[in-house]
Amino acid sequence: CLSAGLVVAMPTLFSLIFLIIAIIESMAGLLGNGTILAVSSTSWVRSKILSFYDMIMIFLSLYRFCLQSWMMLDLFLSLFYAASYYVDNLFVTFKIVFMFLNYSSLWFAAWLSIFCCTKVATFTQSFFIWLKQRMSSFVPWMLITSSLFSFATSGVALPLTVFVVSGILLIRSLWRHTRHAHMDAIKSVFFFLILYVTYFIALFFILSNMFLPFSIWEAIGVAVMAACPAGHSTILIWSNPKFRDVNWMNTADSYICWGLKACEHPSFVF
Repeated sequence: CLSAGLVVAMPTLFSLIFLIIAIIESMAGLLGNGTILAVSSTSWVRSKILSFYDMIMIFLSLYRFCLQSWMMLDLFLSLFYAASYYVDNLFVTFKIVFMFLNYSSLWFAAWLSIFCCTKVATFTQSFFIWLKQRMSSFVPWMLITSSLFSFATSGVALPLTVFVVSGILLIRSLWRHTRHAHMDAIKSVFFFLILYVTYFIALFFILSNMFLPFSIWEAIGVAVMAACPAGHSTILIWSNPKFRDVNWMNTADSYICWGLKACEHPSFVF
């Protein structure tokens, strides 16, 4: 169909298969991020202390939960109510909200990466030591500022750069000093990098309008974008006893960030 110059392809069998896969992945992401959000929020309520790690996790999981819910609603309306979706300009509204939730989620994932890097890595450069000492006090401002920044800009290069650089630095530090003790953590960070970069590539192609809506390539991009947040939340849950332990309320002091106990220190509280 055509609307304001927009060409929409008829869904093929293969594109529908990938869209169904995307829906399943989104549901898995909702479950994973919902678990992280519920556990982190309940821990905050019970202890009456909000750690900076939990603060980042609450923001990240909440925005990702909203993002994947929004993506599912967007897909449902575009499939079953195409006339209203495109003709009544719902398309534009949905894309604006999608971009805000998406960019905010990318920023929060980047802050999680840099937070863990500053708490765990053992570099001796003066700037890194200064940042390590002050990182916790920066967290609330970083989260609020990045949310506001997502309203005003559509750029994803900066959070991508922050995430990749901090992830590589963390892997390098662990590999140099404790690679045998923390090989699982190194693998987790490596998979985070792969997921983040893959998501960025898929997002680039989707937002560039290189493919027609409901074409096979657009459906693949949507499936990839749905898989990455779900995969990230799954790794976070399985690398953190607080999220995967059914008795997490009795083991609040045992959880770790990306498999690293040093990342969550009792003194880093809000």
